[in-house]
Formats: sequence, C-alpha cells, structure tokens
Amino acid sequence: MKLLMIEDNKSVCEMMSMFFEKEKWDVEYAYDGISAVEKFKEKSDEWDMITLDLNLPG
Repeated sequence: MKLLMIEDNKSVCEMMSMFFEKEKWDVEYAYDGISAVEKFKEKSDEWDMITLDLNLPG
C-alpha cells in the first residue's frame, strides 16, 4: 500500500510514518503544496491513501 503524506511539520511526518511503516505501508512525503501537486501528478494512480495537513501554509 502506498501513502502520500502532505505535511509541513517533519516531526509529525516521522511520528505518523512510524505507524504506517510498521503496518507495511510505503510512505512518501510532500512538505508543501507545490511538491504535493507535483508528486500527485507524477503518480496519481499509485496512491492508496493521501493524508493532508489542513493548515498547510501558503
């Protein structure tokens, strides 16, 4: 399973990824909206789940 985690706080990414990776998820990160859109466009059909920080700056 593949997860795209969109979160600007790297500590939150590390904490959440520990849980998902323990459950055998392949986690990829985007730390801002621009990189999130780029990653989504590149692999839009590969993601099983996307998490999004609703308070992402910018």
